[in-house]
Order: sequence, then C-alpha cells, then structure tokens
Amino acid sequence: MKKVALGLLLIFGFLSFAKKGYDYRKLNKKRFACSADYKQHEELVLKCADFILSTPISQDEHRECATKFLMKWANGTPDYRFEIDKTFVDLTKGKNSAELAPLYFACLIKTVLTHDNISKEEMKEKALNTYLDYCGNRKNRVKKNKTVKQLLKQRKE
Repeated sequence: MKKVALGLLLIFGFLSFAKKGYDYRKLNKKRFACSADYKQHEELVLKCADFILSTPISQDEHRECATKFLMKWANGTPDYRFEIDKTFVDLTKGKNSAELAPLYFACLIKTVLTHDNISKEEMKEKALNTYLDYCGNRKNRVKKNKTVKQLLKQRKE
C-alpha cells in the first residue's frame, strides 16, 4: 500500500513539473542590458505568455516569475509598444486588476510575437479574443469584472 501511495505521489509530482516544463524561477536572473537582449529573449517571452495562458490564475511561484519576466520585457522592448488605453483599463479594472492586467499583457505579447506585420487593431482584436477565451474558461478561476462579464455574455448571444 505504501508503494502505491509513493508511486502516485511521484506520478502527480512529475505531472505537475511536466506541465511547467521549465523552471521559471530562473528568469529572475535574466537581464536586458541592450536592445539586442530583448530580441534574443522573444522565444522565452512567448514561452512565458503560453505558460500564463495555459495555467489557472494562482499564487504559484513559477507563474509569478513568468509574469514578472513578461512585464519586464514588455516595458523595455524597443520593437513593440503596448498601450494602456481604454480597452486595457476596462478589461482589467477592479479588485483583481493585479491578476487581470498581466494576463491581458500576456495576450497582447503572444499576439505580436506570433503574427508578423499585424496592425494595431488586429492585435487588439486577437488579444481580446484570447483574453476572453481564458476568462471564459471556469478552470482558470478568473474573477471577472463587469466589462468581461458583458463581453462573454455578448459572445454567447
């Protein structure tokens, strides 16, 4: 019986690690000394965005490290500009804005890194759809604000 319990514990531990697949805590050591560093890390930034968008909101250390790295990159990259506009404010305002804002940035970043020569409007539309997909999935445990609830309701109609 002990062997079965130990085996199950090891399997669940492995599955938990396999889902992360990368030790995002290592990102704390990454630095952006020049503009070339931002370009060099785009693949890793995309990996962080994918990780954030494929895991439920939590206080997980890996998720927090991935989010910090993503935001550090977004604030300094010379190749892309991310605006805090009315859409951003409406989608992320409320008590849980600390969770929603990085999530929306992850959607914007994933969009620009996976679509070449995308217009600003197309980027916002694709990012919004990704954001609503994530927020609409109950497994992600998102506390939705009024705007997000309305947009998800409109989607169903």
